[in-house]
Amino acid sequence: MNRPRGPGSLPAVLVIVVIASCATVRRSPEIEVLLGEFQDPKVRDETVCSLIRRGRYAGAEPRCPVQIPSNGCQVRGVFAGSPESHQGVVVLLNPDWSDPDLPDRPDVGILVIFDAEGRIVPVFEAANYLDSSDAVVRYRSDGALAVVHNFSYAGDPDWSVSALHVVPATSEQRPVLSVLLGPPKSRFARAESPSWKWQARDIDGDGNLEFEIGPTRPDGSLQVQAVYHYSQVAQRYVGPGGSLEGNFYLLPPVVSERTWGLAEAFAKAHSNTPQLCHSHSASGLNFAAYPPGMSCSGPRTLDPSRDEVSLAYHSSSPGRYLTVTVFVYQKQPPASYPAESLAQHLERVRAEVASRYNDFQCEPWAPNEHDRMSGLRCTGSSPEIGDQPLVTFIGLQEIHGWWLKVRATAPATEGDASERDLKSVVEGITQSATR
Repeated sequence: MNRPRGPGSLPAVLVIVVIASCATVRRSPEIEVLLGEFQDPKVRDETVCSLIRRGRYAGAEPRCPVQIPSNGCQVRGVFAGSPESHQGVVVLLNPDWSDPDLPDRPDVGILVIFDAEGRIVPVFEAANYLDSSDAVVRYRSDGALAVVHNFSYAGDPDWSVSALHVVPATSEQRPVLSVLLGPPKSRFARAESPSWKWQARDIDGDGNLEFEIGPTRPDGSLQVQAVYHYSQVAQRYVGPGGSLEGNFYLLPPVVSERTWGLAEAFAKAHSNTPQLCHSHSASGLNFAAYPPGMSCSGPRTLDPSRDEVSLAYHSSSPGRYLTVTVFVYQKQPPASYPAESLAQHLERVRAEVASRYNDFQCEPWAPNEHDRMSGLRCTGSSPEIGDQPLVTFIGLQEIHGWWLKVRATAPATEGDASERDLKSVVEGITQSATR
């Protein structure tokens, strides 16, 4: 989301005091005293306020000057960098207004960075507010601190691109990792639209954090698509580059003014990508948002532990009854079910549908001669809608360990036109379900 980055109306203040890594840089005696007082609960509130009140900046004053909260400086957390990292102290102040979305964590709020002389450092991309998608981490084995920003760039015509920036707490404010996360979206995307996230952990045990990115599963866990490792030689993170046309894109070392332009290029590279109803990250299947004459709803989670979902398509034309339901579930069944071939599973599906119909009769059918989907064309009447005669198409396909099942239904009284519409919709859905 595009978060406000100005300090005037935001809930908390996060302060990072950066101590120079060069032994020849000397801090003033007054700053030495202030730094020593951060650990003293009796004086640390006023110590932080003193640094902010000075109003001295390392360079030009930013467009959003740092302000002291109206309730003063009430320190809620203090974090010190290790001596080996030659960094300083992270301080979090209580908010001066209620923010129900502010998580109970010590590394969120309004960000302020000071250099070794007590001057305020303009924050990268003016992103001086950290929320639940951001963090302050020790990214190197020497305990060096970095701010992890996860925010979005947006523009016209209606695009939004999420970005991850890992920025060391130094006066340079130069990211050691910048990557665009996930395909671009509409700025007004539905809450259930698939999203990409990040997580950081020491995978190889060398003391440096690795950053993993990928889409989230229904249970909130991350399906890792790329991993970035810190390089002592390059002094930044290295890993898969992705592409402008792909699902992520590793940005080169850039100044912040160029980042928005690269995000726009990433969005434009996807401008011809059809709008999706759902992207099922576990199977890699995508489903078009609006087949001709149909609207989409979903997904509905069938089994969150197995990443199994269903989608529904309905006719958007008044007075017409056309409905299509799509199911995506693992071919390997739960322990209580035997493994089945396609023919065996199609018979199980037929029996399940038949249990809800009267006079149910089926014949073989395939939605498209070029598809690998097997199917049935069935007729019968449903007590659920007054025993009205219906025609139902059932399609089943195995795709890389997943079942893709499509069930389409319309009134049989509408004749051949109804059947042609259903066939067209099923073909469109199955053809859009590409990896």
